[in-house]
Amino acid sequence: MWPKELKSFYMKQKEDGTVYGADLELPGIGEVYGMSQREDSYELLLERMKKLDMKIEDYEWYLKLRKYGTCPRSGFGIGFDRLLMYLTGIESIKDVIPYPRSHRSCDY
Repeated sequence: MWPKELKSFYMKQKEDGTVYGADLELPGIGEVYGMSQREDSYELLLERMKKLDMKIEDYEWYLKLRKYGTCPRSGFGIGFDRLLMYLTGIESIKDVIPYPRSHRSCDY
């Protein structure tokens, strides 16, 4: 269980000050996967954002997802590059990223 202060604003909070979520952390690698239930209450989400002094207008689109109807949901993600580090024993995340990287190679 993670204290709410360490996790993202959108995670559903429990009465004891933790969130509904879990992560798998590995030494030397970090978070391999993370999962959490998202806050589905517009009022609670807005209250949390205000407590964190977030710029509400920047997240209006996210708040509207809750304001106009939603359902309970959760999220789950695997850090593929970190999973590869664990499986292969490679120590640098730069060596397992599954796409080529080169400085200033992408034009915007």
